[in-house]
Amino acid sequence: AGRFAVALTGGHAGGANALAREIGELLGAQPVVTTATDAVGMAGLDTLGLPVEGDVAGVSRALLDGESVALAAEVVWPLPPLPVAAPGTAAAYTVRVTDRAVIPGEGEVVLRPPTLVVGVGASRGVPAEEVRGLVEQALGEAGLSARSVAALATVDAKADEPGVVAAAEQLGVPLLTYPAQRLAAVPVPHPSRAPLDAVGTPSVAEA
Repeated sequence: AGRFAVALTGGHAGGANALAREIGELLGAQPVVTTATDAVGMAGLDTLGLPVEGDVAGVSRALLDGESVALAAEVVWPLPPLPVAAPGTAAAYTVRVTDRAVIPGEGEVVLRPPTLVVGVGASRGVPAEEVRGLVEQALGEAGLSARSVAALATVDAKADEPGVVAAAEQLGVPLLTYPAQRLAAVPVPHPSRAPLDAVGTPSVAEA
């Protein structure tokens, strides 16, 4: 009779819940969504638009059951209301918000906010693999997660440098570019004559 639009599988990651609602609206039917978080009006940890790692099912179950769940926010990032415990409360489960390269512990979910922008300077003809390798090396040395990279950034003159463009595409992030004059006005610890002569700023990556 076309009275119901039922999301059978892949409710969150597969988009079935959203599709059921869309079909219901088009046909005047009742969407039937049975994923537990949606059923009680709670945001699913895998629906927040952030990369998520760890015990998603276990922590979600704890939230739904009203168990004590700690929120460890190492970086400030907006989240929907979550029924988490007060600071300092002992909890068996944790929702951790961090851009650091940490491995989720038992009963822990790690949300990766897009808080990092990586500055990239490059010689002409640099291969994408070298750019990406250096980006990942720099993040590793800083103890940061590549899953929190929001963008690569460089000088306008390198906006169409194939290796830099391809590295951003491989990382799945946009490439931001800035005028040389703007970068030249940024104080940096290691200015260099070479980029100043080449593109008009003593620093690209650091600036």
